Amino acid sequence: GLFNGNVLIMDDGKEIYRKAIGYTDASKKVELTDQYRFHIGSIAKEFNAVAIMMLKEQGKLDIDDHINKYLPGLADWANKITIKNLLQYTSGLPDLKWKAIANDAAAMDSIKVIRQLDFEPGTKYAYNNSNTLLQRQIIEQVSGLSFNEFVTQNMLRPLKMSKSLVDPEDLTPLMTKSYNNNLVQSPLVAPISGWTAVTLDDFYKWELSLEKFKLISPASTAVILTPFEPNKQCGLGGG
Repeated sequence: GLFNGNVLIMDDGKEIYRKAIGYTDASKKVELTDQYRFHIGSIAKEFNAVAIMMLKEQGKLDIDDHINKYLPGLADWANKITIKNLLQYTSGLPDLKWKAIANDAAAMDSIKVIRQLDFEPGTKYAYNNSNTLLQRQIIEQVSGLSFNEFVTQNMLRPLKMSKSLVDPEDLTPLMTKSYNNNLVQSPLVAPISGWTAVTLDDFYKWELSLEKFKLISPASTAVILTPFEPNKQCGLGGG
């Protein structure tokens, strides 16, 4: 009873172990199966990083570009922050008061009133979702698609991740809902959009696509695996 979730262990393409353990939500009425979708937390930020490198490989942006090139209406600090700073969480952007933010528009309004950064871009590391928000906004501006559409058209469909989706809602079928030890359930909707939910098999397809360089080159992958400092996060986490 200590673990609630789905497990898949693969070894060189061979399935070693598969198990659905526990329940789909806090009611503990419906048992999990491997067909259920899960939010994967901050691992969903990998989709941002890969999208940015896909656009770079298409010649539509450069990670050394300053963000004011793509996001007008920000304060003067936007001509100091590069896309690479966003990927490495070295932008200096302060964390927003997320509990008071309901959607992307409200989040951008909060970004626009920032007058001073916490530190000079590229000098320190601070992991927060202000960087995540602006990564997704840049992808939308450059591609002309919503982040949801970009991920669906350029990642989920080509990789045949047919059961995954971006930003599930409370009524989305086959969607797990996390809860704590007191059986208090977490909401599915986050303050900002762009969170990809996956099934066990689709999650493996995503991992395999990174390992086999199906979407971006080894060189691009290295960029988003290289942190600002050792043991810090970057576009693909740590690497």
